[in-house]
Amino acid sequence: MLSGARRLSSRVRESWWKVPRARRLEVYAFWRSRPVDPNQVLYESFGGNGALCNPEAIFRGLRADPDFAHLTHVWVLSNTHDNAAFVAEFAGERNVRFVRPATSGYYRALATSGYLINNATFPTEFSKRAGQTYLNTWHGTPLKRMGYDIGDAAWRVANVIRNFLAADFLLTTGPYMTERLYEQAHLLHNIYRGRVIDEGYPRIDHQFADADQVHATRARLEDAGLHLGERKVVLYAPTWKGKSFNDPHDDAELLLARVTELEERLDPSRFVVLLKTHQIVHKYAAGRPEFAGRLVPNEIPANSVLAATDILVTDYSSIFFDFLATGRPIAFLTPDIDDYAGYRGLYIEPGDWPGPVTTTVEELANALNAIITSGVPEDVARRYDAMRQQVVAKEDGHATARVIDIVFRGRPDGYSVEPIKRDERQTVLLHVGGMQPGAITNAAIKLLNGIDHARFDVSVVFPYTRRRAVLKQQARIHPAVRQFARVGSFNGSQLAQLAHRRSDRAARTSRASARRRRLWDDEWSRCFGMSTFDIVVDFNGQGRLWSRLMLHAPGARRLIWLHGDPAAARSRALASGNRRRARELSAVFATYRHYDALVSPTPELNEVNARQLAEYAKPSAFVSASEVDVFATSSLPG
Repeated sequence: MLSGARRLSSRVRESWWKVPRARRLEVYAFWRSRPVDPNQVLYESFGGNGALCNPEAIFRGLRADPDFAHLTHVWVLSNTHDNAAFVAEFAGERNVRFVRPATSGYYRALATSGYLINNATFPTEFSKRAGQTYLNTWHGTPLKRMGYDIGDAAWRVANVIRNFLAADFLLTTGPYMTERLYEQAHLLHNIYRGRVIDEGYPRIDHQFADADQVHATRARLEDAGLHLGERKVVLYAPTWKGKSFNDPHDDAELLLARVTELEERLDPSRFVVLLKTHQIVHKYAAGRPEFAGRLVPNEIPANSVLAATDILVTDYSSIFFDFLATGRPIAFLTPDIDDYAGYRGLYIEPGDWPGPVTTTVEELANALNAIITSGVPEDVARRYDAMRQQVVAKEDGHATARVIDIVFRGRPDGYSVEPIKRDERQTVLLHVGGMQPGAITNAAIKLLNGIDHARFDVSVVFPYTRRRAVLKQQARIHPAVRQFARVGSFNGSQLAQLAHRRSDRAARTSRASARRRRLWDDEWSRCFGMSTFDIVVDFNGQGRLWSRLMLHAPGARRLIWLHGDPAAARSRALASGNRRRARELSAVFATYRHYDALVSPTPELNEVNARQLAEYAKPSAFVSASEVDVFATSSLPG
């Protein structure tokens, strides 16, 4: 006969596996307990949208190098039907296989592959393990604003910043991308511990194709129903539109109308106009008969198509930065430029773009016909050359080989492989609670606005949310403060976590066992990657999760803030029958002995707390805020 505890465990396990997310986490936790395979590489592009971009170029580079014949390659593909040619190409290869996102096979590969290559982000449950090397290549040089530069900063960048901080290597096309994307837009200065590879973009190697390779690409386009003949290719490749990457506008019909009109205004006997949609809007056009003869298949790498392109037309897409390496003409069609620049913002003004900027198809056709007849105007050519030197100076068709040397051979010497810039400021991370309107949030904002930001590089962390009331509070935070939103949850076995919670008592902390330490260490790594901070502060100081998690910040001085009289607050909770609240505070008190300092806002409160909480920490740990360097010049909350 089963005991009560075993019956409960059995019921929990049975119901738990009915929840898809819980099931995924269990699978991931299982494989995270298994050895990492140093000879396996996992590739993911655009969330599994295809074998594309830099990961595809690196994959082919490794496959072509006899030094790496021993590697196994795993590709993440959401739909093998949409990538039929690629799947068929490697169908007979034992060391190439395919997995779908969020499947057991996916989580096995994510947990056990020695090398991880992504041009965007792995899911929120991802956390790099010891023995794994993570290369994040990203997917383009930014023209439009990115990351923290857009607004509602924390929730937009939550998973991106996690992925960047976990990466051993970030790829860049040059100093412009490093500064704009990594240092400024995602504020990686001072906290990113990996290295930036500035040796060109592997995908751009495709553009250095010889005549036979260009012929092969044209033949592949012909096989897809695009009738090129001997005509030159004008490629229209606009970016996606809308305010959310996960919910873009469906403007496919409008794009097709522009393609049709443009070809009519050019000489159709000499030029064919093709449409290359952005990854996330391709689904709106794929399979529709009216797009036949116009739409470039998504599974053909964009840079291979660029190699066969004579003139590129785009709007705000970073594809034009890649095309600069060809030296061929670029033109811009931007009928919505005022609206787009208003809600998204641009890093480079249109007057500095390397081609004519037009607002109608008629203007565009006139500009292209002028270029075809008379060549690129001198002022445009100057802008083109200047930007080419600024952005793609290292593109020579051999970037893939250099990246493989650095990442897979471990030979960075002689290449540009550098850390992100750092300054002399101390790094500080504060947990500020849920940022609900109220006294603690007001106190946090007052504190953050009072810190000397010339001396301290300050970050805050809070739960992920898109509630307007909370976003309004987050917007009040000092602009010099980096904001993290915690997305996802613990990676350990969910059943094991349940057991931990059931056995948890106030007197026991996260340091109770090696297994529990590992659970919390993994969560710290999942949230903050390889980043480290000089000082961490649980400013909220009200809940066991963060009071424990902050103890696992590697190498940091650990502080916890005491709001008012916490001992009295627990007594009131007990008196009112709120046992849950009392237990929560008791669990927080149990962590006090592991903190370097217990900070009260005033000397008077410090005396009270040192007396009331004496059983939880040594007397020297109790300090007032004015005694702590980071808060010494602050306008302190009372």
